[in-house]
Parts: sequence; structure tokens; C-alpha cells
Amino acid sequence: MLQELGYSVVLAGNGLEAVEIYRENPGLIDLVMLDMVMPELDGHSAFFKLKEIDPDVRVLLSSGYVSEDDARDVLDAGAVGFLQKPYRMVDLARIMRSIFDGSA
Repeated sequence: MLQELGYSVVLAGNGLEAVEIYRENPGLIDLVMLDMVMPELDGHSAFFKLKEIDPDVRVLLSSGYVSEDDARDVLDAGAVGFLQKPYRMVDLARIMRSIFDGSA
């Protein structure tokens, strides 16, 4: 869906890989979209590792198993939003636009 919306996407197979990709590409990734439930390293842990690498990292959380309330500590620590699965293309487009327009 992100590619259909015109965004360049780098995929990671798990949370640990996401952190490594971010570490290896300083300044080149504008937003990280993390699922809260992932193998190797869950979204919660991955978020805090990303913050260690870059305190200004922008992270959008998503999950079909974890609620926004369950992710409250991550949101309070600076995640830019939460998108509950399943979601539609219009929902993703809206939150992406708000993040990049600075209104998220």
C-alpha cells in the first residue's frame, strides 16, 4: 500500500532486521512503520532500540493484536501514531500525510 501511495519502501523481516537497516542507513529513512508483534524483536523493544540510535526517529506503530492503549508507553515516548489493523488504504494515506505535514 505504501508503494501504491508513492513512498519508497525498505522491508525488514523482523524487528532486529529493522533496527539494523535503520542503523546502516543514517539520515536516509524518514519513517519507520513497526508492527507491535514481530519475530526476533517486538515493536516495543525495536522502538526503544531505534530511539537509542536516533532520538528523533519517527515511528508509526501498527498492530492487529495490540491496542493503542497497550502501546501507550511507546506513544508517550515519542511514536508518531498508531494504526489499528486491519486498515484501509485511505486510513494509511491519511496518517502518512499527517505525519509528513507535521500534524501527527
